[in-house]
Amino acid sequence: MSDEFSINEKPYDAIIIGTGLGSLSYAALLVRSGKKVIVFEKASEPGGCASSYSKDGIRYEAGATTLVGLESGLPLYLLLKELGIPKENLPLILLPTAMKVNMGKNKGIDISGIEFLTRNNKRGEWIEEVSRYFGEAKKQKRFWSWMFYLSDHVWDVSSRLIHFPFHNIADVFKTLLKLKWKDFLIFSFSIISIKALLKLPGFPKSKLFKKFLDEQLLITAQTTSESAPVTLASAGLSYAHLDNYYLIGGMGELAGILVNYIESHKGKVHFREEVNVIAAEDSRGEILYSVHTRKNKTYLANSLISGIPIWNLPSLIDPDKNLLQKKLFHYLNSRSAKYNKNIWGAFNISILVEDFLADEECIHFQFHLEEELPYGLGKSIFISVSHKDDQIRCRNGQRVLAVSTHASLPENWDRKEKDYTYKKQEIILLVIKHLESNWNGFSKDKIIKIQAASPATWQIWTGRYKGRVGGIPASYFRNLLSYPSSFTSLRGFYLLGDTVYPGQGIPGVVLGALNLFKRLG
Repeated sequence: MSDEFSINEKPYDAIIIGTGLGSLSYAALLVRSGKKVIVFEKASEPGGCASSYSKDGIRYEAGATTLVGLESGLPLYLLLKELGIPKENLPLILLPTAMKVNMGKNKGIDISGIEFLTRNNKRGEWIEEVSRYFGEAKKQKRFWSWMFYLSDHVWDVSSRLIHFPFHNIADVFKTLLKLKWKDFLIFSFSIISIKALLKLPGFPKSKLFKKFLDEQLLITAQTTSESAPVTLASAGLSYAHLDNYYLIGGMGELAGILVNYIESHKGKVHFREEVNVIAAEDSRGEILYSVHTRKNKTYLANSLISGIPIWNLPSLIDPDKNLLQKKLFHYLNSRSAKYNKNIWGAFNISILVEDFLADEECIHFQFHLEEELPYGLGKSIFISVSHKDDQIRCRNGQRVLAVSTHASLPENWDRKEKDYTYKKQEIILLVIKHLESNWNGFSKDKIIKIQAASPATWQIWTGRYKGRVGGIPASYFRNLLSYPSSFTSLRGFYLLGDTVYPGQGIPGVVLGALNLFKRLG
């Protein structure tokens, strides 16, 4: 028995692995209901993919990330309401413009002097702008009207039908009893792709518009129009037309608020304590879980919730120890193998730069590239900028940029490879060159500090398997039975985070936590 437990001490109600926003949301809900909870985190900062970190006195972001879901009925709103945290207590700045998109140099396309496409919560203005840029005004209006309609109902369906995805036949019947006629429309659009929709009469046919959609879908649904189901794609394409916010101090502040909440309600959060063994055993007809950490301590609980990627879990379980662990190992191993293809990583660049944006209020920018970046990286880059009114991160006339692009083969990045440093530097130079040509005022001469993180860095920093970030691509979810559930083969062992339904992004992982909590009562 470990230092943490005497032999007669009562186990925790729940052990939670990881401090991503799904894990922290669920932990906060548990402690709110009086449960005894402990959370473990490998890193020194909470938030997982939506974390912040300090280096040389500068507050950087883990990656380029947006914050939505605070309107009435959306996941973050529902979480704060459940926890009794007033929205006003969060250090928020409402962004008048959610994102600006630069399409690069498109020869033969008349862009009428538009340098950036501007996306905000005024949906009518967006339809006018996208029609002016890509043409086919009536078809654009029809397409976006459908996207907004479906997206609005996706959140309602996802928070109401808490027994979906199905774990057993009882879940099917419970879901059927709560269905409304509009729900059938939502589910029917899950079986066709955006590409198939665009082929129908009355929808846009512009190749440039498809390129725009592909790069937007990659940063939300982790796939392109070729295979993105319309229903999930609608939520991904519409998030820039919700209320978007900036968190003063960085995205990690949200995770920090939840950590403070958990600890103020007698929960425990242990940083720099990585779990390296998970065990399950039969204790008088009930399953008792234990975790062993790299600090050589063992902790016991009646339930265990994993917020780390599904691919990380099999290596933590010894299937030869007992039948329970064998059952759990084979379930997790088969499930991780099922979702093992076309999983993205990310290449991130953090830049401290002299402020060249003046009074620009937009902090999210996407730049489409003329050529794909080498080594399996993306055709666009996404950038989050520290807000001009953030005195924590924008001191002395400086801004902090978080630059991110997709990495199609994250496992190919190896820090021991002899040209690893050269490859990183090559990517940095290409990104800087493109920004100098396409972003007014940006210059390499204004750069004060710059650093890059490959998927290999993600693996070391967060422990994520092969540096994979972003979750399971929406292309896997073309039928109702393919959605992964939070439930596993063992009672009391549950999954949260970006590798379970309802998907990627802060609203998705928070909704997953809310639904699991409501489902378990």
